[in-house]
Amino acid sequence: MEKLKAKLKKQGGFTLIEMLIVVAIIAILIAVSIPLIGNALEKARDATDQANERAAKAEAAIMYLGVGSSGIDFGTADDVTLWYDAANGKLLTQTEAAASTMTPYGQCTKTHTAPDYTGGPNTGKIIKVTVTKEDGTITVAWDTKPT
Repeated sequence: MEKLKAKLKKQGGFTLIEMLIVVAIIAILIAVSIPLIGNALEKARDATDQANERAAKAEAAIMYLGVGSSGIDFGTADDVTLWYDAANGKLLTQTEAAASTMTPYGQCTKTHTAPDYTGGPNTGKIIKVTVTKEDGTITVAWDTKPT
């Protein structure tokens, strides 16, 4: 009997309490990291939307300055409204956008009030670019796809 007791005492391993403590520590670490990951994902979505806005505005400026062959006469037309196709990196007219297979690509889910960016939530929206006739001011906004 003494040999059996000695053999049982020599066996290594973790006790139930030690295992529960390890599981509790892991659970606490996960609970702390989930909000951090969520914030990082939202910042990434926000950055993607802002990059798309800058790209749409740059494309509109190129078209307005006549560098490309857009087929739009900005000098005689009223305010021009265009829709940005982020997948192809080009601006479409209302008719082209309505007929296209462009899907909404906005990702930001929160409203932001930073001095340089007051967008969101943009989920399920696309970028609408307006070029004014008077001075060529380019305005970027998020809207639903035209029909």
